[in-house]
Amino acid sequence: MAYVLISAEKGREKELLEELRSNADVKEINEVDGIYDIIVRVEADTAKRLNDTVALGIGRCANIKSTSTLTVNEKV
Repeated sequence: MAYVLISAEKGREKELLEELRSNADVKEINEVDGIYDIIVRVEADTAKRLNDTVALGIGRCANIKSTSTLTVNEKV
């Protein structure tokens, strides 16, 4: 599991949300206030699929200014 913190291009948040919703590995999307606009929870059955979803799926979405990924090591 990973959390992806996303800064969207100004005024393009809604378009980005629609694109993120189309990814099957994206399990939760939250709009937030602060330096990031969106937090996405990603879950996949393998580390490779998780990395591919983050790098090739989310990372290539239009309207993203920047991202930061937090990979979960252990649920507590």
